[in-house]
Amino acid sequence: MSDVLDPVADEPAPSPQGPVHRRRWLLPVCVAVAFLVGVVGATGTLALTGRLATNHRFTVLVFLDPDITADQQAAIESALSKLDGVDSVKFESSEDAQRKMLDGLKGDPALAQQASTVTMPATFQADFHERTFDCGRLTPVAHLPGIKQVSVHQRPTADRPGATLACGNLL
Repeated sequence: MSDVLDPVADEPAPSPQGPVHRRRWLLPVCVAVAFLVGVVGATGTLALTGRLATNHRFTVLVFLDPDITADQQAAIESALSKLDGVDSVKFESSEDAQRKMLDGLKGDPALAQQASTVTMPATFQADFHERTFDCGRLTPVAHLPGIKQVSVHQRPTADRPGATLACGNLL
């Protein structure tokens, strides 16, 4: 039996530093891989839910009839305040609108004089901050008594001009 060679006995004993040295890199590599998986997963989730998209500011202008009653005006303001996603609702009287228009025309006296004969309507301004604007939400407001016209505007940003939205037959 002494003639049989033991293959395990002929191999050198493993160095105690060999496997430990290899394991030192295992933890940082696992942490880096886990971090990348987390970043990719979070980015994918945000992209799929639309949270990476830029929100825009929209303004709905509701121009009022000159002979609107106080009850009609209160009903319009209430309906605008109840719209889904509205940030704020502001009222501007006809006199304030006229004053603001004339202040904007101070640099051109001839045009300011012509504009002074125009009567500006009282308006409600409802502001929204979201990705897209659904004109369908204006259905409860658009045909209330006392409304002359409704228009929807996307406000300009540093890299994008403003725009008036076409809401079809709704408005």
